[in-house]
Amino acid sequence: MPVRSVADWGGLQEWALTAVLDLVAAGHEVVVAGGQGLFRTKILEAGADYIDVDWTRWEQAVDECLRRGPWDRIFSHGPLGSDLALKVGGLSGAPIYHMIHGSYLDNVNHWSPRVERILVSSPALLDFVVRVGFVEPWKVSVVPAGAPRWVFDLPAPSLEEKLQSGRPVVATAARLAADKVRQIEPTIALVREVSDCIDGRPVELLVMGDGPHRAQFEQRLRQSVPESVTVTIAGWVAHDQVPHVLNRALATCAAGMGAARALAAGALTLAVGAQGSVGLQRGRNLRAGLWSNFGDHGCPRFRPSDLSGDVRSALLEGTYDEDVRRARDACFYHRNEDRVRAELFDALDLEPAVPIDRAGA
Repeated sequence: MPVRSVADWGGLQEWALTAVLDLVAAGHEVVVAGGQGLFRTKILEAGADYIDVDWTRWEQAVDECLRRGPWDRIFSHGPLGSDLALKVGGLSGAPIYHMIHGSYLDNVNHWSPRVERILVSSPALLDFVVRVGFVEPWKVSVVPAGAPRWVFDLPAPSLEEKLQSGRPVVATAARLAADKVRQIEPTIALVREVSDCIDGRPVELLVMGDGPHRAQFEQRLRQSVPESVTVTIAGWVAHDQVPHVLNRALATCAAGMGAARALAAGALTLAVGAQGSVGLQRGRNLRAGLWSNFGDHGCPRFRPSDLSGDVRSALLEGTYDEDVRRARDACFYHRNEDRVRAELFDALDLEPAVPIDRAGA
């Protein structure tokens, strides 16, 4: 599994780690080829093996990848990950499965005939690689970012319970990197709307995550939120603790895997990703969010409903609990880990992780 990413941690790494855990649990031997850092540590803890790759000189890893084979499958991720996969697959004859996680083509139109299947993390990317990248539609499978079943099982506090806390929380969870900068202004707008609706009571804006643009996030947020809002930059929070924080949050601004887990945890969620906002996740905004990986992958000709009106409807007109429940149900249907795992194993042409019970069918 060659995995190339541009950050120490983020949605791509968490997606890959989850896939490794599922594959290892099903009895498969997994070897990840990737860079140094937290991802390497987590992969080794998950029971997989590892091949170190310097992505600035990835060709030097080819001999080691061939030596560690033979491989039944090569399952690559990200630009340069595809280069390593194509080289090793071409020399070894192993079938290649490649996953695209974002709105980039990686010259897929030139090499898609050489791979067994293209996996994408949203329906928006399926449309993108077929329409723009000229990949054969039958070759593309959607395997989105999911949420663990236990997150959906967390009791969802009601609006009344969240407002009874001394300082209601608006939370974000993201890499503080260039592709997330466009979340800053929507987060400010969300906090302002929440503050207005609860008559200026104290609110905490809790920012979970870190990255090269941390200072820009912190400076802009502290300058722009109302005086009644306390800004806390928490840095990286353990990924198994993030859903608990989101479960208690009144609202959140997130995209991709963060948004999926916010919905699963029962938080009112404003979805803003690398390609723009798809609004507060209710009604048609929610359909657009699930389609576009919550704004990360674009949603052509879509305009979200008015944020101010949506927040006021949720907090002042009493639709909050229903909005959260409906979004949580929709996220469970599309994004629960059992469904995502089944889609992954099907896309990799593997036996299901859990045997299909056809008794009585």
